[in-house]
Amino acid sequence: MNDDSFRAIGLDVRSPRQKVAALEEALDVIHGLWSTQRFSYSGDHFQTAAAELRPRPDHRIPIWLGAFGPRMLELTGRKADGWLPTMHWLPPDAAVAGMRRVQAGAGNAGRDPANLTYGYNVAVAVEEGAKPARGLVAGTPTAVATQLAELIGTGFNVLNFMPVGDPRRQRERLANEVVPLIRELTGCAV
Repeated sequence: MNDDSFRAIGLDVRSPRQKVAALEEALDVIHGLWSTQRFSYSGDHFQTAAAELRPRPDHRIPIWLGAFGPRMLELTGRKADGWLPTMHWLPPDAAVAGMRRVQAGAGNAGRDPANLTYGYNVAVAVEEGAKPARGLVAGTPTAVATQLAELIGTGFNVLNFMPVGDPRRQRERLANEVVPLIRELTGCAV
């Protein structure tokens, strides 16, 4: 999906397998630079020699991946702090299956899957007469809240709303009409 962009800025275009391996190394390098004063790393894709990053973060910065493929989902579970796919690209049934793969990857790496964040980018249209479509949760406030509560019920603990239509009006309706209904339906502090 990003190959043309990589070419445009002079980066190598890697095979899918190489992309996963390079991302894994990049995560190791990022975490190493953030946590170690002089970080050395020797991988197939990246190398550092006593590299220093200043200022280093005062605390761990969570890294969430918007991964889709099986190897990327497993990597997300092993090395990332959260998973954030987009509903348009990964419908709910596939997203739930992907979440299970992320959780398995975490468990296989000795990590507690419950410590990861499971987010979902969701296009939302709170509008009477609007119909749900691929990648879109739509309808009355009650219909939207019900659809979003179902997503929370599958295990997503963060929903990133992408308003469709007048952004200001959609944000107001989400905050004032939808979120209170989600709280009632789920008992969650949305």
